[in-house]
Amino acid sequence: MSGNRTRTIHNLHRQYGSTVLIGPQEISVSDIENVKDIYGQHTNFIKAPVYESLSMPPIGVFSMRDKTQHSKRRRLLSHAFSQSNLLDSEQLIQTQISRLIEVIRSSGGEPLDMLKLFRLAAFDIVGELFLGQPFGGLATGTPPQFLTDMDMYFILSDVKWNNPWIAKFLSYLPSSRVQYFLGAIERLAQYGSDAFQLYINQYGRSSGRRDLLTKILSAKAETGEAQLSDRETSIEIGNLIFAGTDTTSTTLTYLFWELSRHPQWQDRLREEIKANTDATPTFLQVMDLPILDAVITEALRLHPAAPASLPRELPHEGRELNGYFIPKNTVVSMQCYTTHRDPAVYPDPERFHPQRWMDSQNVSQEMKEMFMPFSKGTRACLGKNLAMIELKIITAIIVNTQHRQQQRKADGLMSSRRWQSTDAAAAPANPKIAGIVDQISQLTLLETADLVASLKSRLNIPDMAFAAPAAAPGAGGAAAAPVEEEEAAPAPAEKTLFNVKLESFEAGAKPKIIKEVKSLLGLSLVDSKKFVEAAPKLLKESVPKEDAEKMISAFKALGAVVSMD
Repeated sequence: MSGNRTRTIHNLHRQYGSTVLIGPQEISVSDIENVKDIYGQHTNFIKAPVYESLSMPPIGVFSMRDKTQHSKRRRLLSHAFSQSNLLDSEQLIQTQISRLIEVIRSSGGEPLDMLKLFRLAAFDIVGELFLGQPFGGLATGTPPQFLTDMDMYFILSDVKWNNPWIAKFLSYLPSSRVQYFLGAIERLAQYGSDAFQLYINQYGRSSGRRDLLTKILSAKAETGEAQLSDRETSIEIGNLIFAGTDTTSTTLTYLFWELSRHPQWQDRLREEIKANTDATPTFLQVMDLPILDAVITEALRLHPAAPASLPRELPHEGRELNGYFIPKNTVVSMQCYTTHRDPAVYPDPERFHPQRWMDSQNVSQEMKEMFMPFSKGTRACLGKNLAMIELKIITAIIVNTQHRQQQRKADGLMSSRRWQSTDAAAAPANPKIAGIVDQISQLTLLETADLVASLKSRLNIPDMAFAAPAAAPGAGGAAAAPVEEEEAAPAPAEKTLFNVKLESFEAGAKPKIIKEVKSLLGLSLVDSKKFVEAAPKLLKESVPKEDAEKMISAFKALGAVVSMD
């Protein structure tokens, strides 16, 4: 219920190894030996029962557990996502991307919520491709009702997945707000059905329009007859819209966050794009650029859009996994948040390091096997090719036209990055100095203060007061100061850095203080609790006065006494 299931499972693997019991009948594994066995092309594992509970009938390809049924449905859909069909639809994709870029440019350099913008852009793209028109979020700047209902459905799905009894209990509550929340899936289904009929009425079933719904409607089985009913088609379209929105937008958000933190990769990527593409890159121009490939792959490794468990049910006869016999009907899963952080496969796994994918001799088979942001085998994501087209074109255009600029938040304690037009970017005079300055510019004010204190200690630099400029010669009688004044002791330097100490706190405020300390110092919850209980305790050393006063004010509001000296 805390929303930390994925990270909790990851920490359990770090503590107990590659096989962890995470429920009465659920096991999580994280070793490479089991990837093919569980998710490979010829696996006997099937999707867990929970998938069927997430959909309304008729069940779509994403939730189908029966292998034969799934294989037949996948064949009817997969041709729409071939590279040739996607290239045929590229102009529709480019139109929506152009609208995204226009929104960015029209901001006048002001900070933008890029996760929101990327979501709206991805949503408009899938609307254009699967329903014949964008949802209009980029034009209005407001999430459409469909997207709001989709967010409700995701929350409800998570509840059903982890606590089905709570979902059942909620259905009996006589609350209009709860019932509205539970009705999200019905509203989505109705909207999908209405939008599909609108498409048919407007374009027909064989319009030749270069979108993916036209490709899906043209699917034929061996008999030559269309195999999907209108109801089945609208369900599949809804699933594809779900799958094509948050995955793409989340990846783009993390990708640009990482480029902001690693400007050297931003610069290398920009040089590659400028050397190989037009002002508006096409997919054919960017599809094989090695630096772009490496940056996107590393973003998908470190920040997979679907990082959580992919549960599968064990075959009826049961089997041995990692030395343990696992009985039939047990749910077994792996999560790429953990597999992508295996230090034996990806050295220094928490580091954003695209270079690991550029040295072909170092890209091991194990790295490829463990890389599963789009799942694997017969249940791999149908829209992978579409996702890669969007990721590559959007990244190329933004990097080609925008540059990263450091920005401080209003409280001065955190830092964020802003992207501005490359026309305003000045070329650095000295690459080495520019690199050092760029790294320093990524520090928060508190980190900068720590850096200054460390440099003063390392280089033996004394604190110095800055005197006012001396009067110019000939400026009246003050030009020549008496010798006695020159030999007088210098005025004491004004103190600019302070130590901040947690002195005490109200008993009832303890949980809030622990949470604030955890956020401020980056400690674990346990260590934060021990820190607070040890008060009086030094919070920060060498903090600028303004930041120290803000910390004091923040802790005071929570019920703590904090001092600075």
